[in-house]
Amino acid sequence: LYSERLGIEMGLYDTPAKDMGRLSYEMWRACRLVVDTGIHAKGWSKEQAIAFMTPYIADKSKWPYAKDIEYFEGFPVRHPALLFGARALDRSGWLRVWTGLNPDPAIGEVIRNFPIRQPLLWMR
Repeated sequence: LYSERLGIEMGLYDTPAKDMGRLSYEMWRACRLVVDTGIHAKGWSKEQAIAFMTPYIADKSKWPYAKDIEYFEGFPVRHPALLFGARALDRSGWLRVWTGLNPDPAIGEVIRNFPIRQPLLWMR
């Protein structure tokens, strides 16, 4: 985690827009830390990890932690992990959550962090 702070110490984030990218990743890293701990320390399956995040993806107002990133309102978007998990595990509720999310974000930094823009093209 030290290397993630190195850019700040080196002055690489000299504008709010540049720092926003770093901040947006911090939110997802917080989620991943919880999910990774569940997977590695508690033996969670991928299904359990997705099940942990889905209520917060469906309704951000349920997020129990500080809203500590810029553009919090721009997330979540139609992240492919939710779609792929719903299909692989036959979870129609997750698919309904995914279809209710923003498929076409307009905020540049949100777009930059959108991993696969057209995940349906990957489906068979």
